[in-house]
Parts: sequence; structure tokens; C-alpha cells
Amino acid sequence: MESWTVLSDNLQTATLGLLYIRNVSSTCHTHVRHVPDYVRQAVPVFLLLTLAEFLFLQTRRSGRSSFADHVVSLAQGLAHLTVSTCAGFVPVWLYAAVWRHWAVFDLPADSAATWWLAAIGVDFCFYWQHRTLHEVNLFWAMHQAHHSSEYFNLSAAQRQPVLQTLVTGWFYLPLAVLGVPPAAWLTHRAFNFIYQFWIHTETVGRLGVLEEVLNTASHHRVHHASNPEYLDRNYGGVLILWDRLFGTFCRERQPPTYGLVHNVDTFSLWPVQLGSYAALLAAARREATWTDTTRRLLYGPGWQPGGPRLGDPTAVPQPDPRRRKHASTARATLILYAFTHFSLVGLVLLAGARLSSPPVAALLLLSATSFTTLLEGTSWAPRLETGRCLAVAVWLLVVVEVKSAVLTVGGMVVFGGSAVLWAMCPNSVWWQTLA
Repeated sequence: MESWTVLSDNLQTATLGLLYIRNVSSTCHTHVRHVPDYVRQAVPVFLLLTLAEFLFLQTRRSGRSSFADHVVSLAQGLAHLTVSTCAGFVPVWLYAAVWRHWAVFDLPADSAATWWLAAIGVDFCFYWQHRTLHEVNLFWAMHQAHHSSEYFNLSAAQRQPVLQTLVTGWFYLPLAVLGVPPAAWLTHRAFNFIYQFWIHTETVGRLGVLEEVLNTASHHRVHHASNPEYLDRNYGGVLILWDRLFGTFCRERQPPTYGLVHNVDTFSLWPVQLGSYAALLAAARREATWTDTTRRLLYGPGWQPGGPRLGDPTAVPQPDPRRRKHASTARATLILYAFTHFSLVGLVLLAGARLSSPPVAALLLLSATSFTTLLEGTSWAPRLETGRCLAVAVWLLVVVEVKSAVLTVGGMVVFGGSAVLWAMCPNSVWWQTLA
């Protein structure tokens, strides 16, 4: 009963947190060890709202939803959450080291003034972080995974670059020099991330006067569009004021077409996450001079020799909103199977498995990889899924991390049975892709 009370409190806090509504005094932490995992607390709310939005979209004639695309986005989010949990200590250690040795001011961690300074400072630094991820090709090759969905819905908010946590911590170091305590920075970095979840949707219209100050769903639809007039716009996290101040603001006028200028056309996890680096390095090697090779890496993704740093927007073709979106050829039974197993993995996490545990992290990354390759129809996906199910069943049997005996036994039966099914019937008609 107590655990359900805790879960209910966490859900309520996370729901209010979507709008950055927080209790200042209770979120002023004196040490990073005291900072709760706010993002992980918000995951159940993310999933519930994503499911509710999906069901709502199915009632619309326009059909702006794809179940397979939802599952792929959730799998990408699972991989990001896993890597961020395991490697998240790196930017925290870096920030704390700079704060400890070079902070100019000694700002009290339990002060409301420090809380608000951290909130505004984190959002300001996020603007420049986000702008750099778009305007430097070397970083865009990583960040493009977040924009790779051709749909714009709450599941797309969870399609995050797995390596971004290791790169973006540098942008917040000015706050450490200013004296913002590590706990305050870590707290507001999580709050900023959680706020941005709800703005990934077409179901929220314009919000009147709030549009002048806050980043909203309308503003973020512009940001995710591949229309030439919308490229490199609206980088803000919580506040849209930074875009207005630095000349990157654009209002939503014509309906956006989502995705990339050149879409990746795959659901597989690692080609989406890292495939752009192969194309970028190949393009850099083709440049005639070392100067142009450097520019190819450090200028915008649309740059061409002799052109402006961010490329010529008039050279970008208008996307066809009626174009055929990349879709899974998997049967509905396979898509439902992938979603069911994704939900089972989520239950294991809620039951107490530690994401920072190497076996758990390995199994989660393996799961995300397997789900996406199944939906892409990769030839070796059945063998990978057989191994994944077997590995999860063995882990549940050998490693006692999940506190629920029912979930442990039930999981062993389901995952073990699935492994046997895949091993015996890898080419069953239920799994085959459609022509």
C-alpha cells in the first residue's frame, strides 16, 4: 500500500512538473545525492499520456499516427534513458569539478533566488546547446535522431539521441563558474527536459498570450518541420524569449511537414542513432581541401563550398506533405508483440531493476535494438530476439533485482516461452513481413 502511495505522489508531482509547476522549497537540494531521479519518476506519466494521445489520434480521419512508429520512438527513448543513467555521472562530475575550483560566487543551495537563477540559467544554456546541435554538422549527425520521426506526437518526444548526455554537459559550465550549485543545475536540467515533453504534439493548439513568452506546441511544431522556411528556428526549451532575442524565432503559419530534409527511412535503432556519421565522414573525405573538410564538420548540415555557414535555404526543396511515410512492413501481430514486450520491460523497471546495473543496461539496449530491427524486418532479427528473450529469462532467474516474485516467475515464463517460440518458428506466418 505504501508503494502505491509513493507511486501516486510521484505521478502527481510529475504531472504538474510537465508545466514546470514545482514546490521551490522542497526542490532546493544541497547535494546531488539528494536530487531525485525526476525524469525516471516522470516516465509513467510520459507513457500514459502517449497512449492516451495515440488512442485519441485513432479517432481522427486524418490518421496522424503510426503504432509501429510509436513503438520505435519508445524503444529509442529506452536506449537513451539507459545510456543517460549509466553515463550521467560524467557531466555531473565535470560540472561539480568546475564549480568546486572556479566558482566566482558562493550561491546558497537552499535559496529561492538561487532556484530561480538556476531555472533561467539552465534554459538560457539549453538554447545555445540546442542551437549548436542543429548548426554544427558534427553534432547534428547525433541530434538528427530526435527529428527522424515523420510524425509529431508525444512518442516523438522520447526519441532521444543516446550519446547526447555525454556531449551537452559542456554548455552548462558557465553556470558552474557563476556559482550555481551542482544540485540546482541537475534539478533544473531535469525540470527543463520534462517540460519539453508536452510540446511534442499536434493536439494542443495555440495558447494566446503565453505564446509570447513560453515555448509551446505551436512553436515546437515549427522546430520539427522540414519546410525550408522553418529550418533552424525555435530552439528554446521552456522560454521562447531567447529565440526572439537572438533572431531565431518563427511563428507557425502553414502546416508543417515533419521529419528530416533527407529522411533516414529505417526503424533500426543504431542506423537511426549513428548512421548519419557514416554519411558525414564520407562527405568530409570528398571535400577538395582541408579547410572545406573542417567546414563540412563544423558548419551547418546544409552547407556547401562557397555558400553561407548554414547553407542556402532556397536550395532546400519543399517537402511533399502527401509523400509516403516510412512504415513497418511487419504484421499487426508482430507490432503488438513488440509493444507487449516493451511494456513487460517497463514493468521490470518499475519493479525496482537498477538501470545503472551493467546486466540491466545491456538487456535494455539489447531489447531496444531487437524491437526496432523486428519492426524494420531485418533478416537476422528473429535470431536476435531469440537471444534477447533467453537472456532476460536467465537474468530473472539468476539476478535477484526485481522485488516482485509474481513478476519474476511470470517474466521467466513469458520470456522463456517467447525464446522457444522464436527458436522453433522463426519464419512463422505471424512474424513474416507483408509484401
